[in-house]
Amino acid sequence: MHLRISRLVVLGVFLLGAGSLLGQNSSETGLYNIRNYSAKEYGLPPQNFAIVQDSRGVLFFGNNSGILEYDGENWDTIQTPQEEPIRSLTIDSKGVIYVGGTGEIGYLAPDANGRMRYISLLDSIKNKSERDFGPVWTCYATKENKVYFQASNRLFMWDGKKMKGWEPETKPGASFHLMFYLNNSLYIREKEIGMMKMMNGTLNFIQGGDLFAQNKVYFMQPFRKDEILLNMEGRGLFTMAPADFSTRIQDAGQLPK
Repeated sequence: MHLRISRLVVLGVFLLGAGSLLGQNSSETGLYNIRNYSAKEYGLPPQNFAIVQDSRGVLFFGNNSGILEYDGENWDTIQTPQEEPIRSLTIDSKGVIYVGGTGEIGYLAPDANGRMRYISLLDSIKNKSERDFGPVWTCYATKENKVYFQASNRLFMWDGKKMKGWEPETKPGASFHLMFYLNNSLYIREKEIGMMKMMNGTLNFIQGGDLFAQNKVYFMQPFRKDEILLNMEGRGLFTMAPADFSTRIQDAGQLPK
């Protein structure tokens, strides 16, 4: 994996008068009709972490106490073990919704009455010692319908039949920070190590990715041709151009201290 990383300078344009201009025009023509839903309406705590929409248009939310289902008229609660926070959701090409909970991973499937129910995949982790994980911060379904779940101390891949797992490097303080899926590639930032990439079922260190060993990355997005836009906490926005296994850092001396 070849990285070309350069500082991205972003000029922000602030429309200071936008609010007052809208206030002068009483017409609401063309404005979005925004409807806010209170926690009292859907019956669970107000904090929600994730959202997906199925092919029917039904919305599913990862809530602090379970999973919410909303069909546009009615709210329903899908129970999960211990009613722990649901941090991440993803949906594969077949429409199956996968769930990343707290010490729990699984998926949703309809019961005999057509109501969605949570099905745990915890028993698919054959080594019971690998079940000692906390919040699953991110999960992604790839185009091959392999589903990855990322906790701080575990990374799992479900292929529909069996589960495979990875642990962080043995270096003190190493842990999986966040995972990103873009351009059909899976990237994992590992604290104290750097940026990793999943290739052919193997977690590979990107040479030069140690730039991210101490710097948190909170988003990665496709950007321009063959580039990735990302941020580093306290350092702003950067671009990364993957190519091969070597790395070259441009203008490294100009990175914010």
